[in-house]
Amino acid sequence: MTKLPCDIIQDLLPSYADGLTSPASSKAIEAHLAECQTCAAAYAAMQTGSIEDAKGPEGSGSEDFPEIDYLKKIRSTNRKRILAAVLLVLLLAGFGVWAKVYLYGSPIEDFHVLVTTDTDSRVVKTETFTDQNGETRTFSHATSETLVFNCWIEESSGLAFSHYKLKETDGGLDVIVFAVPSSRFRQLRTLQIKVPVSYDEDGKNVNPTAVNIKGDTYNGYGLITKKAKELYAARNPYIGDISADLRLANLLGIGEAIGSYTNKLNTQESEGFEYPYSWELIFDRPWTDGYDKIYNRKMRSYAYVLLALIDNCGEIKWTYQTEDGIRYTKSINLADWCAEYPSDDVSPGFRIELKDYAAYDYRIQNLLTKLDIG
Repeated sequence: MTKLPCDIIQDLLPSYADGLTSPASSKAIEAHLAECQTCAAAYAAMQTGSIEDAKGPEGSGSEDFPEIDYLKKIRSTNRKRILAAVLLVLLLAGFGVWAKVYLYGSPIEDFHVLVTTDTDSRVVKTETFTDQNGETRTFSHATSETLVFNCWIEESSGLAFSHYKLKETDGGLDVIVFAVPSSRFRQLRTLQIKVPVSYDEDGKNVNPTAVNIKGDTYNGYGLITKKAKELYAARNPYIGDISADLRLANLLGIGEAIGSYTNKLNTQESEGFEYPYSWELIFDRPWTDGYDKIYNRKMRSYAYVLLALIDNCGEIKWTYQTEDGIRYTKSINLADWCAEYPSDDVSPGFRIELKDYAAYDYRIQNLLTKLDIG
């Protein structure tokens, strides 16, 4: 076997160390390493990473071997670059997450809104017409104005406003409000959003058709809350569908406001009644003194809404007992509504009956406002 010179062996060592040489070359390299201390030291240094190991015994020709292996230097540099790139990516990702949480934020709906108008922006048009009696009359209506959405968030929420977005949709203009955890970077708990609107001759929104914010809608009929829209969608044509009945009760928040209850339905028709069926809510826990008046007042309002939204329901009852064990049953029906609200008119000569409120979401909103249900 021809003995290879040291410089060739040292050129082959990186490939040999990586197992890339042929069997014949590997055998020749191993034979050389067994006899040459300089090349053996170079191979050992390559394996351990020690430069000192690459030097042979003092005075044994170590000057023939470079102190720094060029290929090792390239590999070390590449490893450092890769490590730096990984650290940079992790740093940028961490900053992105931090900025998303503490600077940009996420959409929220748990805040308060008061809608007003910017009086300086209001443009009013006055028109004159002659009525059926030949008298000249004038009327005025706004053609454009700026709606001001005054938003505020509770300090106890631990949140602060970051920004908002306006997004045009088929349903009008969506106002999306973002919030972040309160910190020294963000401490804004009030936010004012101005939206210009224009109206047609009937006072209905023209552009945009509606402004939607945190589930509520503001249009030509005024403010329609998310609750009113959900109640409108949950209208129930038949009282016998108890799951639909309970959905209405849950949307009203009866259980949260007053307490848990069981249900009793009367689906036996009674002669002489247009709406013959009734629903009784039997509350589980006693009502303490003082709270019975509050709960009865709340329950009366809730019952009117249930009567309006359950098509064939003519009576709502509720039963409770006081702390001393006395049991009471209260009820309301359509006749009670007429007696309690005898002048429930939207225009002279036209009365809105209780069942008629279920026809439109804005009417349900009017009913909730009339009954002081938030």
